[in-house]
Amino acid sequence: MKGPGMFKSQQYRAKAAEYDELIKRSTDPDEVHGFQKLQHRFASLADNEQGLADEYDNAVCGFRRSRPCIPIRSRPGIPI
Repeated sequence: MKGPGMFKSQQYRAKAAEYDELIKRSTDPDEVHGFQKLQHRFASLADNEQGLADEYDNAVCGFRRSRPCIPIRSRPGIPI
């Protein structure tokens, strides 16, 4: 994973990708099943986190209609 500025959804997707690689390398069916469950869990967390971030941006932008809105996640130097 990268530095602390990386979005949580990207961290979860990276973790899901790690489990995907473990699935490809494993030969034990029980181990594959466990890795698949973890891969799906992290992919779901990534989707949920992305949805929350999108909703937050929509709420902030909706509140500030009088000024142009730049989503929080696209502002440099602001960790989420």
